[in-house]
Amino acid sequence: MNILGLIPARGGSKRIPHKNIISLAGRPLLAYTCEAALGSRGLSRVVLSTDTEQIAAVGRAYGIEVPFMRPDELAQDDTPSIAVAQHVVQWLAENDGWQADVLVLLQPTSPLRRADHIDAALDVLAETGVDTVVSVLEVPHHFSPYKVMQVQGGNLADFWQDPLPFDRYRRQDVPKLYGRNGPAVLVTRVPVLFEHNGFYGERVAPYVMNDEDSVDIDTPFDLRVTEWLLKSRQAAEHQPAALPQKKDNNRMKVLFAGLGSIGQRHVRNLRAVMGDDVDILAFRRRGASPVLNPDMTVRPGAVLEEEYNIRSFSDLDAALAEKPDAVFITNPNTLHMPVALAAAKAGAHLFIEKPISHTMEGMDQLRYLVERQNLTVFVAYQFRFHPGLQLIKRLIDEGRLGRIVHAHIVNGEYLPDWHPYEDYRETHPARKELGGGSLRIQTHEFDYALWLFGLPRRVYAVGGHLSHLDVNVEDSVSALLHCEYDGRPLPVHLHLDYVQRPPQRVCEVIGDAGKLYYDYYANTVEFHEHATRKKEVHHFDHFDRNQMFISEIEHFVACMRGEATSLIDLDEGIRSMQIALAADESLQTGQSVDIVEVGT
Repeated sequence: MNILGLIPARGGSKRIPHKNIISLAGRPLLAYTCEAALGSRGLSRVVLSTDTEQIAAVGRAYGIEVPFMRPDELAQDDTPSIAVAQHVVQWLAENDGWQADVLVLLQPTSPLRRADHIDAALDVLAETGVDTVVSVLEVPHHFSPYKVMQVQGGNLADFWQDPLPFDRYRRQDVPKLYGRNGPAVLVTRVPVLFEHNGFYGERVAPYVMNDEDSVDIDTPFDLRVTEWLLKSRQAAEHQPAALPQKKDNNRMKVLFAGLGSIGQRHVRNLRAVMGDDVDILAFRRRGASPVLNPDMTVRPGAVLEEEYNIRSFSDLDAALAEKPDAVFITNPNTLHMPVALAAAKAGAHLFIEKPISHTMEGMDQLRYLVERQNLTVFVAYQFRFHPGLQLIKRLIDEGRLGRIVHAHIVNGEYLPDWHPYEDYRETHPARKELGGGSLRIQTHEFDYALWLFGLPRRVYAVGGHLSHLDVNVEDSVSALLHCEYDGRPLPVHLHLDYVQRPPQRVCEVIGDAGKLYYDYYANTVEFHEHATRKKEVHHFDHFDRNQMFISEIEHFVACMRGEATSLIDLDEGIRSMQIALAADESLQTGQSVDIVEVGT
C-alpha cells in the first residue's frame, strides 16, 4: 500500500507573516513536521506542496521531496485544502506514475505531533477499516456546550437551552466531547478525496491525542506557548545519555566502520587514550586496507586485526548485534549515512568523520533518532583543537581586530601526495561516486569559517575540474561567503584545490584595528596591531599534528560519559554541510545560493 504524507505550506499567511518557516526554539516551524513525517515507519513517501521557493528550500534541507511548485490558483487565501490534496495525488500519478492509496495530511502548524502519532493513526485505519481517521482532543469541561454561556440583552444566559437529564454543574456528569486538534494528523483513503470531494468518508474514527501534543499554532501567543513547551522538553529530555561509570568488568566497546588511513589513526589514538579499557570491533566489507604506519607508509605483511587487536565483521547487522557503545564512521562519504542510521537505531553514540554525508538525504531521520535515543554525536573537525585557530578565535572574540572587514582562507595540496601508498585516481577524494571533490573533502575550512564568523547568508562559487589530474570531481574552487558579523556584511573568501605543491593552508582575517595571519605549515599566527604598529608572532613549533586527533577523541569520550557537551554536534555538522552544498549548487548553476538555517 502506498501511503503519502502531504505537508501543505503556503507562503501567504497573514496573522503571522512567514508562519510556516518562522523560527520556533531556534528552528523553522516546518522542520518539526518534516522530522515527524520522515521518522514515521508507515509513510511510503513525503511531499511538500508550497508556492514559495523559500519554504521549498527549508523542506529540501530537511530531506522532504518538493517535486513541483504549487500553482498560483491553488495558493490563494480561499483555496480549500482538499483542492491542494487532489492536485498532489493527481500530479504524482500523472508525472511519476506513483498512485497513492492513503493520504496523511500533516499541517506544519502542529509542531508537537510526532512520528509515533502518525503511525498510531495509521494503525487505527488498518485495524478498523474506516474511511478516515482524524486526530482529536477531549474538549475541556469548561468549554463544553453544556457549560459555555452567551450574552443576551447584556445578561449571561446558557448557550445550551434544552433541558438536561443530569446535573450540568457536576464535572463528572458532563459527557465527554472531542474536537479536532488542527487536525495534527488526518488519514484518509484516496478514493474519498474524489468521491466525496473532501477528506472525510462515511466512516470516521478518532485518534485521541493529549492537550500538550495538540498545540495548533494560529496566533503569536500560540507560538510563545509552544516555544516554552519545546524548550522545557529539550531541557528535560534531550540530555546526552551518559555511559555508566567504568568498573573493572565494564569495558567500553567501540565499532569502526572503515579502516583506511583515518580509521587506523583513530584506532591508534583511541588505544592511546583508553588503553585496555576498550574493545575495538570493525565493520570491513572489503577488508582491503593495508596496515599503515603513522607516516603513511605501508607495513608489509602486517594484518590489521592482529596489529590493533580487533574483531572484524563483514556484516553491519552482525557487528551492531555486539551492542557497541559507540560507532566511529570512517568510511567514504557516500557510505556514512546508512551506517549512521543503523548505528543510531541500535542506540550507539556516533563519531562521524567529516563531512556527515555527501547529501542531506537521511539527515532528518538521523536527527530524529539521535534526539529520541539521546545520543552524543561528534563530527570530526579536529582543526577546532588546533592552538593556532583557537588563538584566532580568542583574539576575534576579544575584539582585538576591531571591526572585521574581510577574511581569506586557503587550503591547497597536491592530491597524489596525500596517500603515496595508493593510486590517487582510485581514492574517494578523486571519485564523485564516493563523495569526492574539493567541496566535500576539504571541508575543514568551511567548518572553521562557520566557527569564526557564523553561518553565511549566501554563497557564490566558481571552479570545477580545472587541472590535468585524472579525477571526475572539482579540483579547484573559490567561494565567496556572504556572512554577517556584528550586524554588518562580511565577505569571506575560501579557496580549495587539489593541485598546490608545496601545499598551502592559511587564514587571514582583516579588521580596522588589526590583522591576523595563520599559517598551518609554518605553525605560526601573526597579529599586526594598527594602533601600536607592532607585530606579535606566536609559534607552535612543538605542536604535534596528531594531538588534534587525540584531543577530539578525548572530548568525544568525555561527552559519552556525560562530562562534556559535543563541540561539533549533529546540527553544527549540518551547518558546515549546508555551506559546502550551497557552494556546489552555485558551481553547477552559476548563481549565488541562499542558505536557510536548519539547525537547532
